Amino acid sequence: MDRRTLLRLAGAGATVGGLSACGIASHDGIVVDGTGPVPIGGASGTPARRPTWGVGLEAKALIRDFLYQPAGDDGPEQARARCRAYLGGEIAPNWKPGNEIIVIWLDQEQFDVAIPTSTGDSTVVRIEFYPLGKLTAKGLVPLATTKLITADVWVTPRTPNGTDNVITKIDYQAGNPADVKSSMLLSSVKNTMLLSSFALSQLYDYRALYFFSATATKELVPDARYVYKSPDTPSHRKAIELLAAGPSDWLAGIVAQPLEMKLKDTPTTDSGKIVVNLSQFDVKEPDLFDPLVAQLSWTLLPEVKTITTRDTSPIQIKVESVVKAEAGKPYKSYNAAAARHPANRLFAVADGKVRRIRIGEALDAKVTFLDETTPNQNQGIEWAACLASKTAPEDIGALAVVRIEGNRPKLIIYPRTDSSSEPRQIRFDKTPDKILRPVFVDRENLLAVADGRLYHVRTTIDAAPQWIPIQGITDPITAYALSPERRRLAVVTSDGLFVVALGRELEGDKISAAGVRRVPTVPSNLTGVGFTGESWLAVAGFHRGNAGIMEISLDGGVIGRSGGQTWLKYQGFLSITSLMAYPDNPDPERGAGIGRVVYTANNSAYETQTISLSADVIGPKPEGRVINPFFLE
Repeated sequence: MDRRTLLRLAGAGATVGGLSACGIASHDGIVVDGTGPVPIGGASGTPARRPTWGVGLEAKALIRDFLYQPAGDDGPEQARARCRAYLGGEIAPNWKPGNEIIVIWLDQEQFDVAIPTSTGDSTVVRIEFYPLGKLTAKGLVPLATTKLITADVWVTPRTPNGTDNVITKIDYQAGNPADVKSSMLLSSVKNTMLLSSFALSQLYDYRALYFFSATATKELVPDARYVYKSPDTPSHRKAIELLAAGPSDWLAGIVAQPLEMKLKDTPTTDSGKIVVNLSQFDVKEPDLFDPLVAQLSWTLLPEVKTITTRDTSPIQIKVESVVKAEAGKPYKSYNAAAARHPANRLFAVADGKVRRIRIGEALDAKVTFLDETTPNQNQGIEWAACLASKTAPEDIGALAVVRIEGNRPKLIIYPRTDSSSEPRQIRFDKTPDKILRPVFVDRENLLAVADGRLYHVRTTIDAAPQWIPIQGITDPITAYALSPERRRLAVVTSDGLFVVALGRELEGDKISAAGVRRVPTVPSNLTGVGFTGESWLAVAGFHRGNAGIMEISLDGGVIGRSGGQTWLKYQGFLSITSLMAYPDNPDPERGAGIGRVVYTANNSAYETQTISLSADVIGPKPEGRVINPFFLE
């Protein structure tokens, strides 16, 4: 059997949803043999508490709670019924939404300071929000555009002089410009169930499913989804159902489809193991169960890490109650993101030189072999990328720089950092006017953007860079970032933010763009992007005329991991001209729960959230020269 066939977990008709077929289920849905229900401590999936309508809710609280009501896993009819409980007056008979749920970002700062006004018996509250996308089982599907929408919400008692407030009118005409009033975006919002991004973050688990690469049997690619926190269908149980349904459309071209499989019993815990008992499973080769253990271990990581954070998995696989894969198999190596070194070193390009940043010290005058073995090479540099050494992860193993010579940029690669290293100048078909900071994919491959076009560059082979066309993206690329496992790319153009699935061919190591998805963002005119985690991005741009940074989920549906709106409180920056992130490690033994971000603004360098690299970390900045900080990859 082809090894890639194994990696198709539970195709059409698989009944993985029946996870309570036997035993006594704990509150988290894992059944415990022998001693009765014992929840897995700290597992995700704690049942959500959706607010309900009640007498005495003041206007703002009523509106806030109304934007929670579409959440659930009980179908659109029940969601509509919950929403209608908050409606009355003229809006009630005319509100006829379909089955769609649109996630919106409510500007909480504006909402908090909005002063309600009185009109007769009604209280009017002006809200401002951005429609982000449609909530589906495969994540957020972005709308065609993201624009600020203003609405006046009328709140009125059901009974005269009562406290039984309901929403009686939503007026979209008062505060919107003409182009918004006539837009399809506004038409799609008016008669749709609206769910606030904050409610999405509170009522759903945002967690990754893992699918195997179509071209590498030991390489997992994450695919983040929203799983409703229900007492009836715990998060990890629903995660298996979603895994069975296959990957998101934009990733389908680079990952293997799941294998047909059926659960015989509900997963159980037994002596520190999570037991998954299968039936009708057509894989007989024992060694092919190892990848399945790894796939389930990463998909159920929130539950796995409550049992162990070690390198070996607690998952045991049975087929018709016969053990096929014993617990204790290594699984972390299947996820390349877990191999990233946690003690990442910080560097900068300053005064045209690559220089190491040591916390609490001044910039190193000499930081690389450039200064020691290749005289006059460490000068005129605008951008740089450093890859960690295999033998010494805290040292540079390979280097790529963009050097300005005669007012034109040149991409130069140093494949090794010993005395045998021969620099290679990469020659494009046309001498570019601009080259962005390069990004290492691995030791043999590099991504570069020259004059707004994405190229694949071989670092150790004398070959011309290969243009990577991205279907649906025609505007020049102005910023980009590679995901921790190196199979997804975030791309910024004048048209906004996109994520791109990167295909890798088995022969020739060719890199291609296999799928694209637009990502809605609240900031506009984006200037930077970086992966802060497997499924999180930091984006730099403008909001209400101010430059700042937001952390968003990979599909744009959630703003900030803890429900916050922005990391960076706007500090009068004219613009953020560069941004780089070092993503959090998903390995529970090594991860910190949040990534690091460095950026350049107003000719100074900073690190999130408040550390000024140019002042607090590396001493006085070079006179009149921009510092561009970056991480050892």
